[in-house]
Amino acid sequence: MNNTSCPLCGQSNSCEAERSDAVSDCWCFHLPIPAELRSRIPDAHRGACICQNCVQQYWNNKE
Repeated sequence: MNNTSCPLCGQSNSCEAERSDAVSDCWCFHLPIPAELRSRIPDAHRGACICQNCVQQYWNNKE
């Protein structure tokens, strides 16, 4: 798995903050990523960005 893949689902994480040519804004700056969800990242992939879909599904299931 690389930095462009979500460590939870394997899909693209669409992280703009990790791109060298990024404008310095990313969707993750505007949507809270809960510690509970971050704790599900396997140790080998700690620090990898979770995708917006996984974060949104987490919040939808909390409602």
